[in-house]
Amino acid sequence: MRYFVSLASGDGKRLFPLLKVKKQYAVLNEGTSYAEVSFILPLKTAISSSLFERIIVVINKEDEGLTRRYLSNAGLNQVELVYGSNFREASLKNAAAYLKTIKADENDVVYVHDSARVLLSIEFLLSLAKEDSSNLIPCLDLSDSILDKRSLSYLDRDNFKLVQTPQVMRFKDLISIMNLDVSKYTDEGSMLKAANIPFKLIKGDRNNIKLTDQESLHYIEYLRSKANEYGKTKI
Repeated sequence: MRYFVSLASGDGKRLFPLLKVKKQYAVLNEGTSYAEVSFILPLKTAISSSLFERIIVVINKEDEGLTRRYLSNAGLNQVELVYGSNFREASLKNAAAYLKTIKADENDVVYVHDSARVLLSIEFLLSLAKEDSSNLIPCLDLSDSILDKRSLSYLDRDNFKLVQTPQVMRFKDLISIMNLDVSKYTDEGSMLKAANIPFKLIKGDRNNIKLTDQESLHYIEYLRSKANEYGKTKI
């Protein structure tokens, strides 16, 4: 059994004052026929993939009313809500506790996704599902040079990767890493590494970019406009 957990409880401050709302509630391509609230997009993709038994989104308690309204408007009333915090791994801990309450099996598979990666594709999810007998961390090779700003020395880019989500793990491994001090880690892969739990690197998706700033916002809207202009799978 697979579960999809979308983390959407951050404060999204980096896009203020460009956006008047938290970035997960920003309307992308507003005024078009394909306008959509950003956190809704990866949820729709997860549901359309037919891979997941249950879909969970972790939110700030203060945003529950707004979240439920957007879910209802999108016809996604099957999505389950869990309260989180502004800190990613604390939110993940709450999601893990919720999965315990609904009797997730230790060998069930949990996909943990950052809701800011709004262009998650079905094809990418299916590629992960083919390999999810292992814990998976999707990542990309770097094409640019890397400079250490402290020493002004160049680093070998072949030794580095760009890490994405969803990150995939057995529920028993998720529970194990929750015993760590989650405040010290930035994602699940770093926690798996700290706990000496094996995982495999898998190729990410170049379009699976993260909504973080004005540039990424404009680029995401551009990609969505082109996809819809040419009649490709709507994103």
